Amino acid sequence: MVFEDRYDDPVKQLSRIEQLKFEQQHLATVPPKKRKVVYLPGPMNREWEIYAKQGILPENATGLENDPECFEVLQQNSQGINTRFTNLEDYFEEQAKSTTPDLWILKDI
Repeated sequence: MVFEDRYDDPVKQLSRIEQLKFEQQHLATVPPKKRKVVYLPGPMNREWEIYAKQGILPENATGLENDPECFEVLQQNSQGINTRFTNLEDYFEEQAKSTTPDLWILKDI
């Protein structure tokens, strides 16, 4: 299967800028090696380079994918991140119920 590469999509580029602003405003006191991220990497996992450049460790990153074919390709391109076959809603519902969540919750933001 050939996957459409939407990495350079203008809307995605804008969301990356806003994400970096948020991180600078709210996560500046958290060292990059202690940050945990969840993101939608797509099958080629091109988003990972943004987090890696910030110093985030692969073991602290979780990529979510809910398309079976994309997930299979993502696992081959994981670059050491955790991969989960799920969607955002199910993932965060699971995290909310977990006694050992993958992420910590930002409070008072």
